[in-house]
Amino acid sequence: MTHIAAVGQPGGHLQAFMQAIEALPDVSVDVLTSADAQARAAQFDGVAVFTRDPHEHLAIAGPLLQAGLRVFVDKPLTADPHQAWEVITTAERSGTVVSSASALRWLPGALGWRSEVDEAMAAGELAEVGASGIALPDEQWAGAWYHGVHPVDLLGPWWALASSGLVVDADTDSATVSATRADGVVVRARISAEKQPYRLWWVGRDGTRHERELPVGEGYFGPITERVVGFFAGDDLVGHAECLDVITVTNALVDRWNRVRAH
Repeated sequence: MTHIAAVGQPGGHLQAFMQAIEALPDVSVDVLTSADAQARAAQFDGVAVFTRDPHEHLAIAGPLLQAGLRVFVDKPLTADPHQAWEVITTAERSGTVVSSASALRWLPGALGWRSEVDEAMAAGELAEVGASGIALPDEQWAGAWYHGVHPVDLLGPWWALASSGLVVDADTDSATVSATRADGVVVRARISAEKQPYRLWWVGRDGTRHERELPVGEGYFGPITERVVGFFAGDDLVGHAECLDVITVTNALVDRWNRVRAH
């Protein structure tokens, strides 16, 4: 039996997580305050944090990690690279692990696209990989961070080998961040204030573009819930370095967009 504590406001992703848990065997979840989860740390295999404001995540996750718990933080890990680094170093000093990810990462459409990209990369045929989606600059919890992290997170594994600095282009309606990896592959994420589906693509060395829409429907939180439960049982999820890459890239993207929109 895997025993999990969940922290967060009612509704939203916490509700989606609890609904998905019902379909899984041998899992129990107690919804608690962060203080209660910390006080009862010995009773749990891990804590899932679903507070909507990422500016609160360091204050919530830090003490839980210091108590030796594995902690999953719903996206984004934080809304600041320095806070993300502090969360990760707290986990490492405490001899435990923290992870964070977008629920979109493990949807069937995303997994199929990732398989295509991996095959193209292994064959030396990949020139570009990218993702795009909506971001709401005035979203109440964290502005463009709240949804804007999705396209960056979908590209999480590919930011690691970026050999050049991040390049961000922005206007009042959208922003794009790109980087070129050491193997010459361009990684590109785009966010837009216009309502639109999430899109994934890759471009071959011959210039052929392969693009698909990523459907996000009912039950979309099921795949990530299974992986979070596995994480609390000892499986790997998203590593510390990749979590930090996602926050660093999202910060560059959102910060530049906010500056352009402010003028």
